Amino acid sequence: NSQGDEETFVEDDKYVIKEIRKCRKTLGDDHPDVIITINQIGHAFKKNHQYDLAEKCYNESLSILRKEKRESKSELASLLVIIGEVYLEQRHFTKSLDAFNEAYDLLKLQEDDKSEIALPDILLHIGQVYEETNSLISSLKYYEDSFELSHGILGDGHPFLAKILNYIGRNLMKQKNYTEANYMFSKALQIQKVAYGPKNIELTETMDNLAEVQDLQNSPIVAIEIYNKVLL
Repeated sequence: NSQGDEETFVEDDKYVIKEIRKCRKTLGDDHPDVIITINQIGHAFKKNHQYDLAEKCYNESLSILRKEKRESKSELASLLVIIGEVYLEQRHFTKSLDAFNEAYDLLKLQEDDKSEIALPDILLHIGQVYEETNSLISSLKYYEDSFELSHGILGDGHPFLAKILNYIGRNLMKQKNYTEANYMFSKALQIQKVAYGPKNIELTETMDNLAEVQDLQNSPIVAIEIYNKVLL
């Protein structure tokens, strides 16, 4: 990093500390707006890819939530998922897994629909962590568990299923299981066409994946045809 970048980081870091202190002093730790305000600062840093500063904000919120010991664990679990995402972006894989696993365990204890729907997404995140560490077999298991749970909750045609199928397909492609990968991408595309229509931007990633796996199977003509459809 340049000296200017380092100076900017120091100033940003000081800003975070200053804003958190000001917020807590003005409202007091027990006020719900404290966590909301600190998280908003964290979201701004996360959006701008300043993950270290976002982490500082979210962990401050987390410490307040833990002290409050609220009966509902949903808010704590949601924050842990965000923290897990921030750790994953920084490639802090152990910390990321710890956050996602704690969030999952908390939500499993809840009996509301919102918590149930959040569980497959957490499993997907855990799978991503394992894939980033090249633990492809473990990663695939979490993706498959996420799909099975999602299918039971959402039914056959929900677009989130297509998202998971793309992750499964990419994983299988890394394992050089091109036939199964192609099947997963085709299934994802079928779901997306029904959900969004045949010519929607949401189909682009899936079609790119299909073209890539065709290319890897030495079917360049088919791959080119798919790529051309993406460009139309």
